[in-house]
Amino acid sequence: MPERYGSWHTPRTRFRRWALDGTFERMLRAARARAAVTRKSGGRAGSEPHTFASMVDAAFGHPRLAAIYDPLDPDRSDLDAYLAMAKEFGARSVLDIGCGTGVFALLLAERGMTATGIDPARASVDVARGKPGAERVRWLDGDAGDLPPMQIDLVTMTGNVVQAIADPQAWRTTLRGAYEALRPGGRLVFETRDPAQRVWEEWAEWTRETTYRMTDIPGVGHVETWVELTDVSLPLVSFRGTHVFAADGDVLTSESTLRFRERPEIERDLHEHGFAVENVRDAPDRPGREFVFVARRGTAEPQSRGAAEPRSRREPSRWPGPAVLGHSASLSFGSTPVRRGPLMGRRLSAWLIREVATYRAAK
Repeated sequence: MPERYGSWHTPRTRFRRWALDGTFERMLRAARARAAVTRKSGGRAGSEPHTFASMVDAAFGHPRLAAIYDPLDPDRSDLDAYLAMAKEFGARSVLDIGCGTGVFALLLAERGMTATGIDPARASVDVARGKPGAERVRWLDGDAGDLPPMQIDLVTMTGNVVQAIADPQAWRTTLRGAYEALRPGGRLVFETRDPAQRVWEEWAEWTRETTYRMTDIPGVGHVETWVELTDVSLPLVSFRGTHVFAADGDVLTSESTLRFRERPEIERDLHEHGFAVENVRDAPDRPGREFVFVARRGTAEPQSRGAAEPRSRREPSRWPGPAVLGHSASLSFGSTPVRRGPLMGRRLSAWLIREVATYRAAK
């Protein structure tokens, strides 16, 4: 480093050093890896992997993978319990959050219920729209924060969708959206794995050898698949799915992360968002392994609305704002926007120095 840049101990020269030695680049890759999907094109010699940064797993968001999701997972007997509850509660209208390829929403429509399905994975919703009977369902692209005004009898989240909502803010948005979509007295039903069962210890045996399958899919050909556990940093557990298309050698991988929430944590979150937990049931097809929550929307305003969230409950931001990733947006620290200027520079410098120290300590 030339002398004109001064001492290594100033923030300016620290940042310059970290830029030169690749620290910033490695940190950015680590952050993107939590939501990244790596695609190796066509198996051609010399082809480079392409990374698609997204909050949606490629298994649902990539058009080629979304198209084969149902053939790879044809047994949806887990939905029988939800159909039974819709009948038990006398629901005439149902919103399925995280509807995926629309299997459950179509089953509801077949039984004469007014069904709405929403999912942030556009490719999966497109698959749903192309199925027989899809015209009887209202399909929406987005998450629960994007819902239009509605008054629904029942909101569902099947297939452990709740665990795929790993980000705490996205989870709060989902509960808020479900509350607003329900009529007073309407119910929210979802399942989530019981952390006490420590299922990730079973998943530790997932390797290419133990999970390998070859599936012949009509119109697609042979597809090789396997799953590998990649990280356990409780409450988060991550794994990678690999798909190899024999027709052209294309290799697609999907990085997935699930959050394991304790029962008291979920009950507290529901209460804070205006729900009363009616009961917590067992999953009939997975007894003793999952919680099935049945919560009713109350008439009082949720505690989470209108009041600032206690600082102890806030999740610290891993990045100061979208500007760090190259987007044109104001920086924010916690919930406080920061004006551009010397003060913002000092706060950003202090934050970044702490982040680098934390990152290096974790390595």
